[in-house]
Amino acid sequence: MTNSEVVSMEQEIPGFAASPSESSLISKLQSSDSPGIHALVSDYLHPLSDLKPTKKSNPDQTLIRSLAKCFLSFLNASLSILPKWFLEVSKSNNVVSLLELLRVYKICLDCLDVVASQLGSKPFFVEFQRLRLIHCLESCGLFDEAQLEGLGVLEKPPPAKWKGKLLPEIDKGSGEGKELCSLFVDIVVSLLRCAAAGLAKEDAHFRKVL
Repeated sequence: MTNSEVVSMEQEIPGFAASPSESSLISKLQSSDSPGIHALVSDYLHPLSDLKPTKKSNPDQTLIRSLAKCFLSFLNASLSILPKWFLEVSKSNNVVSLLELLRVYKICLDCLDVVASQLGSKPFFVEFQRLRLIHCLESCGLFDEAQLEGLGVLEKPPPAKWKGKLLPEIDKGSGEGKELCSLFVDIVVSLLRCAAAGLAKEDAHFRKVL
């Protein structure tokens, strides 16, 4: 983050206070042992996390553009680092560190969702990043968490662009439409694997996915 961007944020966001620098946080994320990292990342991203849209109103797009310029590089870097460390930490059986990384992963995805309108050339980018998290959770044996994340994506699909249909026809869809179909299929397959691998193999798990 440049000095001018920091100054811009201080001018535009009431109550904005200096947080750990982007480079410092990235370095901590790259470390295999970073206790308290969630609190640091949460503090750094609070201007974004405070702007989640509600049913009644959406955040001002001018402010969203400004925040995207400040935070997208950090979010992209974090989301490229987190999957690797998430899997590495899971092998160490350090549950506390794993859950903390999961919280960091989720807040980064939630903040990316806030600035999704600024990712015009990358349709469904946020959803594919969530699919990556689902795969990580599945690989770590966190099947319930993976199911919750997957169902969350399926229950809130991107706005439909195909007349009267939630999804396009696969053989007639555009490149964008095929990407969305691929996303949904991958999520459903992961959810079915999680339901099958879970300890409680009840019909309800499969019915919910279907």
